[in-house]
This record gives sequence, C-alpha cells and structure tokens, in this order.
Amino acid sequence: MIRSLGLQLQAFDYATHTDDVGIEWRKWLKSFETMARASRINDDEWKKDLLLHYAGSTVQQLFDTLPDLPGDDMRGPLINVNNYTPNMTCYEEAVGKLNAFFLPKENSTYERHLLRQIKQKAEESIDAFTIRLRVQAERCGFGDRVEENVKNQIIENCQSAALRRELLKRGDADLQEVLKIAKIFETVAFQEKSSNREALKPQPNEVNKIEVKSSYGYKKRSTETTQVECHRCGYFGHMARDEKCPAKGKSCNKCNGRDHFARKCRKRKHSMPPVVKRNVISKVADSVNDEARNQGSSTVNQIVNTETEYVFNVTTTDNDGEVQCEIGGVTVSAVID
Repeated sequence: MIRSLGLQLQAFDYATHTDDVGIEWRKWLKSFETMARASRINDDEWKKDLLLHYAGSTVQQLFDTLPDLPGDDMRGPLINVNNYTPNMTCYEEAVGKLNAFFLPKENSTYERHLLRQIKQKAEESIDAFTIRLRVQAERCGFGDRVEENVKNQIIENCQSAALRRELLKRGDADLQEVLKIAKIFETVAFQEKSSNREALKPQPNEVNKIEVKSSYGYKKRSTETTQVECHRCGYFGHMARDEKCPAKGKSCNKCNGRDHFARKCRKRKHSMPPVVKRNVISKVADSVNDEARNQGSSTVNQIVNTETEYVFNVTTTDNDGEVQCEIGGVTVSAVID
C-alpha cells in the first residue's frame, strides 16, 4: 500500500486483470483523480509523477516502453478518449499513453451483451438490482448515458409486471424518478406479502377440553387417540402393569378375583340351562306337594317361570314343620321356611 499526502491508494497490478484490465484501469484512474482533487494538486508535472508513483513499479516499467502518442491520435485527459486535445500537458500525455495500452483490451460489445442479460432476482431489492446494473454499465463505454441505460434495464428486467406497466406510462422519467416509483411498489408488495402470511398462519385451537377424572385421579375418557385403556381398572392414562393402577390388590365384586374391578372382569357367570333348572324345580315342587297331601296341607302351585325365585311354604303341626323331600332319588329331610 502506497501512502502520500495522508491518503492511500492501492497500486495498479494490471497482470492480475486479464479479461477486464480496461475496466479496472478506468476504476483505478478515477480513484487517483479523486485523490488528486482532494489534495488540491494543480501542477501537471507533480500530478504526472504522483500518477506513476501510485500506479506502482510495474506500471512505471511499462510506461517507459510505451511509444509516444502521434499528433492525430492525441486524446484528452482521464478516460475521455473521444475528445481531441491539441495542446496536451505532460500529465494528459502520460494518461493518454496508458489509455492507449489498457483501453483497447476492452470489449464494449461483449460488456453490453452482459448488461442486457442482467435481470432482477427473486427477493432482490431494487437497490441491489440497480447497483449490479451500474457496475456493469460502467464497463460498456456509455459515457454520460450510463443512467439512461441503467433505467432502461430496470424497466425491461424488473420482477414486477405491474411496476413495468407503471414505469412505461411515465414516458421520459429519469433514473431517480424510476427508482422512487420502484421503491414504493416494493414497499407495498412487502406489506401485502406480510399480511397474507399472517392470514394463512394457523390459528390456535380455542375449544376448551373437558377431562373427566375418577376418584383415583385417572382419566375415564380421553380425546387423545394415543391413550390406552387399562384392562384391569377401566381407566385411561396407564397400562395394566403399572404399580399405580387403582385395581392393584383389590378384589373383584363379581368373581372375587384379585387385581381387577368388576367392570373389567372376564369371568362369565355360569347359569344352569333352563331345561335342567325347570326339571329340578319341578321335582322339588312335586316332592313338596306329595308330602303336603300326606299331611293334609296345602300344595304348591305349578312352576311356570323358571327365572323367578320361589319361596315354598308348608303348614303342619307335626315334626316341627319338617318334611321329607326326594331330590334326584335321594330322600332329604327339610324344613320349609
């Protein structure tokens, strides 16, 4: 880094710029001119020496090998190679010789082709898009028509079709007005997109869920499909092997089994087949009736409903109400209570 007059400027290493040496030379020379104006350097001899000093030793060696400019090819100062200057200063001559070496390496046609290919990317701001266009437009040799070409590219290759229609309506609006309109469209589009995202955002479920709990603290029902019902106590929220199951150690009121409630009892109550029950009850009734007739007592009516529980009564004063009943071929003494 070369330091002079309190300012800094990187030396121009043209060997590192093979394809865009002309573009980089323009940028470097523009930076040097800015520094020279800021330093109030008006002497051309001093300005030429500073130019070669800041450009670096490589450019100095190159400059010594460059041919003098012919009179009919003399150009003006800086990078304006289209203006003829008949009386050139030593600084202008030095710049002209360097321009003649670096600038022919530019391919303006190719650079303009690249400019036409630049399009605004999705989600790219209009400012970022404009900067990319400006950088490329500086390489195209447009001179004072850089802003006009940048404006045309914004209109042609912006993302928004609505913005394009609006800009075309404005006719001869300059670049500043085009950027102002584009930023308004950009802000409105961003706000609309934010509103749409908020509208499509899932709303929280506001339904209050009611859970019914047993006296043991476990859910009787659950809306969660992943809940499993315990097959010992009938409650949700735990498995049968859980030591905290309320049926653990309890007796079933149905089968007197342990570790389960009657609601989940799997043992079936064995009942006598209707035909067998009816035959047994009929035999008991016949035996009672025979004994009653022998003792002069009333008889038992015929049993017709086997599902009804009957109470048999025999009135007698003998044997303290004891009667002899034959059940299944076996005589049994019984007291009818």
